[in-house]
Amino acid sequence: METDFSIQKHVVSLLFFGLVSFGIFFFAKRKNFFSLPQEKNKQLPSHNLLIFLLGFIFIYYFFTPFLTAIGTRLKVIPSNSGIKQVSFAQIINASLLLGFMLIYGFCFCKQTFLKVWNSNEKTNKLQDISRGLYSIFIVYPFIFFSWNAIVLINYLLFGIAPLVQPAVEFLKQSAEQLSLLYLALICIVILAPIIEEFFFRGVLQTYLKKNLGRKAAIICTSLLFAFMHVNLLRGVGNLPIIVSLFVFACYLGFLYEKQKSLLAPIVLHMTFNAISCVQIII
Repeated sequence: METDFSIQKHVVSLLFFGLVSFGIFFFAKRKNFFSLPQEKNKQLPSHNLLIFLLGFIFIYYFFTPFLTAIGTRLKVIPSNSGIKQVSFAQIINASLLLGFMLIYGFCFCKQTFLKVWNSNEKTNKLQDISRGLYSIFIVYPFIFFSWNAIVLINYLLFGIAPLVQPAVEFLKQSAEQLSLLYLALICIVILAPIIEEFFFRGVLQTYLKKNLGRKAAIICTSLLFAFMHVNLLRGVGNLPIIVSLFVFACYLGFLYEKQKSLLAPIVLHMTFNAISCVQIII
């Protein structure tokens, strides 16, 4: 939590990022950037997507905690350091999710797996990468505009200064030991964007789109993405994080639909996480 909350600082940030966001969005709209290609009628097998969803949920909520507990009991994972336990749990979780994604994807539903990654027959990987990179300049100002707006509302109505996101706390504690910092950076900058984009945009958004339509699927997926990254025990103090992550996730969902490829949102997600990590560490 911020100990020296400054209303003036947040008002200035709100006005600055608001003006920048308005200018960027106006220019992007003029260039027809926010138009989406016409949706094709091709549908991916629902049972494959459902298995991916259930597999990810099982690993994240049940199998990873189980293996972490076993590792701690067998003293493979240190029990005298909370941050080390979290680091090992993060690596175990990322490894299991990545392994499940690749093994099930390539061995049991290769066509569905490849379509989730890229359904654009005229794909251009360099365009996906470049669009993911320069998209940071489009969405970054609006994320901070929305964050500052909710921070001010929270403080003026409830007297609550912004809370630190759990991932930020994890990274700050990891920075005290170089090996743990490297593990944290690998998880946050590389593995998390790949796994999360595959799960949220590639699988969940695609699954929901079949019944809810494209826009509703993006909104529902983005809400789940935002709530997955907060500590709900903190109550209304989570609102700035929820809103800003929801804005970010909506753009990631839009980018996936626009490019028909996970490469663009993955690159954007990696870039955003990398910038955030540098800001936290420095």
